Amino acid sequence: MARISRRGLLIGGAITAGAAMTGLAVGFGYLSTIDVEGLRPVPPQDDQPVRLNAWIEVLKDGRVRVAAPHTELGQGIHTGLAMLVAEELEIPLERITVEHPVKPLPVYANFVLALEKRPEEMTGAFDWVGRRLIGAMQLIATGGSTATIRNYVPLRQAGAVARNLLERAGAAEFGVKPSEVKAVAGEIVDPRSGRRLGYGALAAAAALLEPQGIPSLKPRTQWAVIGRDAPRLDIPAKVDGSARFAVDHRPAGLLHAMVVRPPRFDGTIESVDKTAAEAMPGVVKVLAMDNEVGVIAETSWQAMQAAERLAIRFGGDGKPGISSTEILAAMRAAVNDRQPGHVFSDRGDVDIALADDASFEATYETPYLAHATLEPQSAVAIADGETIKFWSGAQSPMPMMQAARAVGRAAETHVTLAGGGFGRRIEGAVLQQAARLAASVPGRPVMVAWRREDDLRWGPFRPAAVARLRAAIGPNAMPRALKAVVATQSVALGYSSRNMPFAIGGARDKGNVEGLADLAYDIPNILVAAKHVDTPVPVGFWRSVGHSNTAFFVESFIDELAHRAKRDPLRYRMDLLSKDARLSHLCRTLSEAAQWSGPGSGSGRGRGVAIHASFRSYVGQVVDVAVSAEKAIKVERIVAVIDCGQAINPQQVRAQLEGAIVFALSAAMMGEITIENGAVTNSNFHDYPMALMKDVPAIETVIIDSAEPPGGVGEPGTPPLFPALANALFAATAERVRTMPLSRHGYRFA
Repeated sequence: MARISRRGLLIGGAITAGAAMTGLAVGFGYLSTIDVEGLRPVPPQDDQPVRLNAWIEVLKDGRVRVAAPHTELGQGIHTGLAMLVAEELEIPLERITVEHPVKPLPVYANFVLALEKRPEEMTGAFDWVGRRLIGAMQLIATGGSTATIRNYVPLRQAGAVARNLLERAGAAEFGVKPSEVKAVAGEIVDPRSGRRLGYGALAAAAALLEPQGIPSLKPRTQWAVIGRDAPRLDIPAKVDGSARFAVDHRPAGLLHAMVVRPPRFDGTIESVDKTAAEAMPGVVKVLAMDNEVGVIAETSWQAMQAAERLAIRFGGDGKPGISSTEILAAMRAAVNDRQPGHVFSDRGDVDIALADDASFEATYETPYLAHATLEPQSAVAIADGETIKFWSGAQSPMPMMQAARAVGRAAETHVTLAGGGFGRRIEGAVLQQAARLAASVPGRPVMVAWRREDDLRWGPFRPAAVARLRAAIGPNAMPRALKAVVATQSVALGYSSRNMPFAIGGARDKGNVEGLADLAYDIPNILVAAKHVDTPVPVGFWRSVGHSNTAFFVESFIDELAHRAKRDPLRYRMDLLSKDARLSHLCRTLSEAAQWSGPGSGSGRGRGVAIHASFRSYVGQVVDVAVSAEKAIKVERIVAVIDCGQAINPQQVRAQLEGAIVFALSAAMMGEITIENGAVTNSNFHDYPMALMKDVPAIETVIIDSAEPPGGVGEPGTPPLFPALANALFAATAERVRTMPLSRHGYRFA
């Protein structure tokens, strides 16, 4: 059977347990009916846009609407996907609009996220089965930096097939052969006669034709759209205020809801006295829901005020709760235990090498981190007969389906724009709350909007981690063996426990060591293992997830080895990458772009370097800092180089790289969720601060020109910043920081 990835199983697991998978029992005959290509046209209907395939609709005025099954989180994915269609459909980009589809067709499933293969690589019988299984699961999701990878070939094919249908329809209208007409800027042209017809006039006739296979795609040398800077399609509406997020959906009769949960992770609600809350003006209903209480009112202010009047007795308040200090102590003990835990990578004989050679050892620590998205969690839901209709900027419609199923209804999903995701919006909590509250007031739409305090205190969070690394050093000062043991919480276990009917993950979760178990460095003996440290703290996906931890561990450690060997840290890395052509080229490009001449001589100024491969892309960064005697850090310059294969919209690649760096800079300097007595102490941006505009330096980005298939862009820029900044701090001060964030050590922005 086809191999399904950890993340794909996690996101699809909630649906596999439900009705979407029941039909699979009939076997391969059923699977053969599942369309995973979506290239056939739909017969036209009166006054409706003409659907030339599952991806492309043509409107009467000739504009094109593209179905993009990925949430626009601010990363610009709708523009990138539209560019793929525009290239092959031969239509100006500005004449394309993009919408998230409402109907969850199998063709929209994210096969890359699930099967960890590009669509063009899925050729065998196992892949055939796997794609149809994932399609039946309706695994439509945005995550893992997979949206462009998943659609790079399929959307170009969809555009080419649609163009061919229009060319054939135009040729029939002109009375010539299809080979004699040409698609130009949204029109079919007969070059001989000069006659031309727009796509809108030809679409209905084109939809009655049968596709004749997939036309050859345009070679890279003929591209006019892909690979060129293009303006974001979603920006004008965000500037003029017409863009619609979930909180902008205001249907008639809208009610507002606030939800109260126990402050402690292990807390319970023992009893609720609703009397005072129910008596307040505007309150429609107070509903106890398992371990939380929802208040529904006519306005959000009334709901908030009534929620504060609830008399709730919480269980567990009398006993001590877990703290960040205790969690870190448990993780430290785990990495120092002689038993390595679950082994993910074991090459050569590490123990013999460590016994025979000089060795060096270091331990690194990272904290829990919040997502702190610009837009906190929100959803609008209405119980309409047997259906719950949702409007939410979720990273997948699947949690909506699960939430509706939990209250005995089907789901109609409307995925809106969202103000940041970073893995946070793949969670189902706000949708489950919205579904239950809406079901309690049938026919009235209900908006659930979390406050910033709710979002920061309830999580889930990027897991904390402790890593112990030990290297055997050969006579050439290069590592000939590396042993790495990581202690952390399993994201797979955390996510599945909250969102699936069964739990997976734990010690065998490869996300615990992603970016570490598959090192590109040429070290002959490597052992990488991990231990799962169970805590009540909820953990989940975060921008780059485990890579944000392991990059800090590995690139800090390699930097320490270079300095111990009195070697240039960038050259040291390059010597370890003799067998990896792309990373070697990345290092050379980074050296040239940053005008690298070494880490600096100290005296308060220094440069740090780090490289990391993640999500099928490669990123290197050089950070320049100036540090005062009072530990005030001024980050003066950051140079970042990315090899992401073919860049679809270079302008957006640069923006994503810059955004990922700023995201990481906030976390590296100040990011830390602190837990005391079983609860988060942070509540808002005053105690979970972000980098300000004055703190962000000039960021210079370089995109390596490549014809390789695209890699991810949204996440790979985050991991290298942590070690590059720490390495720069060492170069400037000779203080080696092995614990994030830097504020723990008294450092602050200048």
